[in-house]
Amino acid sequence: MVQVKNRCLIGLIFGSAKLDLGVDELLDQLKEYLQPKSEIETASSAKVFKVEFEEKLGRLAHVKSYGGILKSKDVIWSQKLQKEIKINQIYRRVLGSAAQIEQLSEGEIGMITSSDLIQAEDVLGRKEFPYGFSSISRPVLSTQAVAEKVKDYQKLGEALEVLFMEDPVLDFRWFKEEREFHLKILGPIQTEVLKETIAMRYGIETTFLRPKVIYKETPKKSAEGYVRYWMPKPCWAIMNFLIEPAPEGSGVIFESKVRTSEISVKYINEVKRAIPWSLKQGIKGWEVTDVKITLTEGSEHTVHSNPGDFLLATPMGIMRGLELAGTELLEPMYAFQIKASQEFLGPVSSDLNQMKAQLEQLI
Repeated sequence: MVQVKNRCLIGLIFGSAKLDLGVDELLDQLKEYLQPKSEIETASSAKVFKVEFEEKLGRLAHVKSYGGILKSKDVIWSQKLQKEIKINQIYRRVLGSAAQIEQLSEGEIGMITSSDLIQAEDVLGRKEFPYGFSSISRPVLSTQAVAEKVKDYQKLGEALEVLFMEDPVLDFRWFKEEREFHLKILGPIQTEVLKETIAMRYGIETTFLRPKVIYKETPKKSAEGYVRYWMPKPCWAIMNFLIEPAPEGSGVIFESKVRTSEISVKYINEVKRAIPWSLKQGIKGWEVTDVKITLTEGSEHTVHSNPGDFLLATPMGIMRGLELAGTELLEPMYAFQIKASQEFLGPVSSDLNQMKAQLEQLI
């Protein structure tokens, strides 16, 4: 045992999960060789790694518990939704079926239901995980889904809504006037998986049109965006935003230099809340990123102002700033590692250079 723990010997266990041979022995050995944690987590925390929709149970969030005990009717903080959510029921897969249980202990995997729309990659509880813990590739392509039979148009829309509920990265959009369904994907292989999934689960034959690249926008220069929203009364929100280009990969940075005597904290919080969806579509029609937004001036009215005024005025001020600054397009880039035999590294490097890739050698 000591030599195995010191990595001097490698232990081997033979068995078959399909035939139920050696499973108990494997679990016993894992328990024997894996060192227990020195600290026991007491606060409840869990990671949502998958969401699926079942006809009888509805939306199920698959979670792994990383600390404490999760119980039915518990209230726990959702880091993605930024609010407290209530766990209605807890389930565990038993022979392919969902069996209701009372709780999940640390290290266990199960499924929970909630009235709130829990999403994949969410972290439940206040525990802080290392950066990159929930890193999932983001889509860089968009495609349109078309039902091969006209009569399946409505059914396809409903099916895609369920798939979007299970995987928010798809970012499903239903343009009802144009009668178009649009999805975001990682690559053409994903459309093949979606096509087969829709056919098997819903009996709908689907065609996916040629994918298009998803670009993003960033400001070309600094500019100011002024907005005065004060008619018709009662309403009042006056703000001035400084829009500046930010370093590559920095995303969206917001800062307020307005004193709370001019705009209350509750209204500034509404400005923060409005910024993400204000940048969903820039002046060229793409999401805006790598931008710094500073609230430099502003005022509220003691009688006429309300939170909704600042929520509505923020996009107007930011868009005016972007129009004056102008934007340029950013093309998506992939970062990846290639492992190959020494004899193939030369041709691989040559091909990558022709594709204008930036090569870095790992030491």
